[in-house]
Amino acid sequence: MDLTEQQLFDYVNCSVLYDIKYNKELPLEESVKFQDVMRRVSRFFFLKLSIGEVPTLAELKRKLDIAFKPYAQQIDDKTLIKATRYLVSMYEWAKEEQITVLDFDSPYAITSGVHKLTGTLGTIIAGKNNKDELLVLNFSDKLPQEEQILDLQVQATFKV
Repeated sequence: MDLTEQQLFDYVNCSVLYDIKYNKELPLEESVKFQDVMRRVSRFFFLKLSIGEVPTLAELKRKLDIAFKPYAQQIDDKTLIKATRYLVSMYEWAKEEQITVLDFDSPYAITSGVHKLTGTLGTIIAGKNNKDELLVLNFSDKLPQEEQILDLQVQATFKV
């Protein structure tokens, strides 16, 4: 049985959604997800860093506006302000840590017997500490108000 990372997460989060989406293959109209839009903007940010360019805050804001534009009817001003705060936090964090992007969105596959799980790794960075880190960004729209900053979680530190 072959599974993608997304299929596994969908099943864990809601087995009924998994059944409708993958077994019955019924069409679903999905609403915009804050995390998905922010992930798209963060990929732009890390892509620019990986080629040695540091995007300005104006570039990041323009990219954010473009990413949210198709969902203008679903997004309120409060959400745009929160997204802008995330971008500023991410920019300041990268500047402070002096990160170098080594790779991002690398595909992986894990096979166990007849089962195979595929997905993509997060962003692999090198910071001031001279250690390579796998960075997993969690743009949570469920954070309490006082925690409206970028929730950067280093999931694993490893030697290359």
